[in-house]
Amino acid sequence: MRARDLQVATPTVKRRTSAREAGQLIAHGSGIGLVIANEAGVPEATVSATDVLRLMLPGYVLEDFSLAHVLGEADSEEVWENLEQRTIGELVDDDAVPLHDLVVVNADDTVLEIAAAMVEAKSQLALVGPLVAGEAALISLPDVMTAIVDADRRRTAPTSGDGASAS
Repeated sequence: MRARDLQVATPTVKRRTSAREAGQLIAHGSGIGLVIANEAGVPEATVSATDVLRLMLPGYVLEDFSLAHVLGEADSEEVWENLEQRTIGELVDDDAVPLHDLVVVNADDTVLEIAAAMVEAKSQLALVGPLVAGEAALISLPDVMTAIVDADRRRTAPTSGDGASAS
């Protein structure tokens, strides 16, 4: 299996992208994270879905998570109303949020090569190169793990000629 077999087209976002739009892209798209592109549309970094979720929460909850237990549903309306004002740029500028350098793999790289690159960079996302403005194809850690586990399962599965019964 090669990178081209695992890649998923992923929308790119820019610094001005709102938290609402970023959240919608994750919720209705890959669910794993986003690719941040420069103004020319060329991918520059990745950010995890968890970090986008962090952007969606108000600062006072991030400072004291116990507040989430005492605030009611009516209070959370304030949170959702502010999603349009918060931007990906705030994430990029927040020292507490780890932006990940791009892990770029070639379309013909094997699962082993992809896994090694992701582990070396401690990244859960890899982009399939070459990088093109306005386009991004991602491979996620769960996709790589699935490919490895499935390959192992096929390798260790009994064959029909070894006397094992098929179920």
